Amino acid sequence: MGSESVDLGPASAHALWRYLLITRRTGDWITTHEPALDAARAVGDVLAEAETLTNPATARMLTGGGVALLHLTQALELSLDRVVAPVMYRVLFRPDGLDTAYARELAAGLVRSADR
Repeated sequence: MGSESVDLGPASAHALWRYLLITRRTGDWITTHEPALDAARAVGDVLAEAETLTNPATARMLTGGGVALLHLTQALELSLDRVVAPVMYRVLFRPDGLDTAYARELAAGLVRSADR
Protein backbone atom coordinates (compact mmCIF):
# COMPACT_ATOMS: atom_id res chain seq x y z
CA MET A 1 0.00 0.00 0.00
CA GLY A 2 2.76 2.43 0.85
CA SER A 3 2.20 6.15 1.15
CA GLU A 4 -0.20 6.60 -1.78
CA SER A 5 -3.79 7.59 -1.01
CA VAL A 6 -6.31 4.75 -1.02
CA ASP A 7 -9.96 5.64 -1.56
CA LEU A 8 -12.00 2.96 0.18
CA GLY A 9 -15.55 3.03 1.41
CA PRO A 10 -16.34 1.92 4.96
CA ALA A 11 -17.18 -1.68 3.99
CA SER A 12 -13.90 -2.21 2.14
CA ALA A 13 -11.85 -0.59 4.89
CA HIS A 14 -13.59 -2.70 7.54
CA ALA A 15 -12.82 -5.84 5.57
CA LEU A 16 -9.10 -4.99 5.77
CA TRP A 17 -8.79 -4.12 9.45
CA ARG A 18 -8.13 -7.64 10.78
CA TYR A 19 -5.33 -8.20 8.28
CA LEU A 20 -3.84 -4.81 9.10
CA LEU A 21 -4.08 -5.55 12.84
CA ILE A 22 -2.39 -8.96 12.54
CA THR A 23 0.40 -7.60 10.35
CA ARG A 24 0.71 -4.41 12.47
CA ARG A 25 0.58 -2.25 9.36
CA THR A 26 -0.74 0.68 11.36
CA GLY A 27 0.16 3.30 8.77
CA ASP A 28 -1.86 1.51 6.10
CA TRP A 29 -4.64 0.92 8.62
CA ILE A 30 -4.98 4.65 9.28
CA THR A 31 -4.54 5.55 5.60
CA THR A 32 -7.36 3.24 4.46
CA HIS A 33 -9.79 4.26 7.19
CA GLU A 34 -9.53 8.05 6.93
CA PRO A 35 -11.22 8.20 3.47
CA ALA A 36 -13.72 5.59 4.67
CA LEU A 37 -14.60 7.88 7.58
CA ASP A 38 -15.17 10.76 5.16
CA ALA A 39 -17.40 8.51 3.02
CA ALA A 40 -19.48 7.38 6.00
CA ARG A 41 -19.96 10.98 7.11
CA ALA A 42 -20.85 12.10 3.58
CA VAL A 43 -23.76 9.66 3.36
CA GLY A 44 -24.83 10.09 6.99
CA ASP A 45 -24.21 6.46 7.97
CA VAL A 46 -23.76 6.90 11.71
CA LEU A 47 -22.98 3.26 12.46
CA ALA A 48 -20.32 3.07 9.75
CA GLU A 49 -18.90 6.35 11.05
CA ALA A 50 -18.70 5.03 14.60
CA GLU A 51 -17.11 1.75 13.49
CA THR A 52 -14.69 3.56 11.20
CA LEU A 53 -13.64 5.82 14.07
CA THR A 54 -12.79 2.85 16.30
CA ASN A 55 -10.57 1.04 13.78
CA PRO A 56 -7.92 3.75 13.23
CA ALA A 57 -8.16 4.59 16.93
CA THR A 58 -6.97 1.06 17.67
CA ALA A 59 -4.09 1.50 15.22
CA ARG A 60 -3.15 4.77 16.88
CA MET A 61 -3.24 3.15 20.32
CA LEU A 62 -0.75 0.55 19.07
CA THR A 63 1.61 3.32 17.92
CA GLY A 64 1.02 5.60 20.91
CA GLY A 65 -0.91 8.22 18.96
CA GLY A 66 -2.94 10.64 21.09
CA VAL A 67 -5.81 10.91 18.61
CA ALA A 68 -7.05 7.43 19.57
CA LEU A 69 -8.98 8.58 22.64
CA LEU A 70 -10.65 11.35 20.62
CA HIS A 71 -11.82 8.88 17.95
CA LEU A 72 -13.11 6.39 20.52
CA THR A 73 -14.98 9.18 22.31
CA GLN A 74 -16.56 10.33 19.04
CA ALA A 75 -17.68 6.76 18.27
CA LEU A 76 -19.29 6.44 21.68
CA GLU A 77 -21.01 9.81 21.35
CA LEU A 78 -22.53 8.81 18.01
CA SER A 79 -24.08 5.74 19.60
CA LEU A 80 -25.30 7.72 22.59
CA ASP A 81 -26.89 10.31 20.31
CA ARG A 82 -28.81 7.63 18.40
CA VAL A 83 -30.07 5.59 21.38
CA VAL A 84 -29.63 7.24 24.78
CA ALA A 85 -30.66 10.78 23.84
CA PRO A 86 -34.05 9.78 22.34
CA VAL A 87 -34.83 7.61 25.36
CA MET A 88 -33.97 10.45 27.77
CA TYR A 89 -36.17 12.83 25.78
CA ARG A 90 -39.07 10.42 26.06
CA VAL A 91 -38.45 9.91 29.80
CA LEU A 92 -38.49 13.65 30.43
CA PHE A 93 -41.10 14.95 28.01
CA ARG A 94 -43.20 12.11 26.55
CA PRO A 95 -43.18 9.09 28.84
CA ASP A 96 -46.32 7.60 27.23
CA GLY A 97 -45.42 4.50 25.28
CA LEU A 98 -41.89 4.39 26.63
CA ASP A 99 -41.20 0.68 26.88
CA THR A 100 -38.64 -1.90 25.92
CA ALA A 101 -40.09 -2.12 22.41
CA TYR A 102 -39.25 1.57 21.84
CA ALA A 103 -35.67 1.08 23.10
CA ARG A 104 -35.28 -2.02 20.95
CA GLU A 105 -36.47 -0.12 17.89
CA LEU A 106 -33.87 2.60 18.49
CA ALA A 107 -31.10 0.02 18.84
CA ALA A 108 -32.36 -1.85 15.77
CA GLY A 109 -32.30 1.41 13.81
CA LEU A 110 -28.66 1.87 14.71
CA VAL A 111 -27.87 -1.66 13.57
CA ARG A 112 -30.03 -1.37 10.40
CA SER A 113 -27.95 1.59 9.23
CA ALA A 114 -25.03 -0.86 8.93
CA ASP A 115 -27.03 -3.00 6.51
CA ARG A 116 -27.39 -0.20 3.97
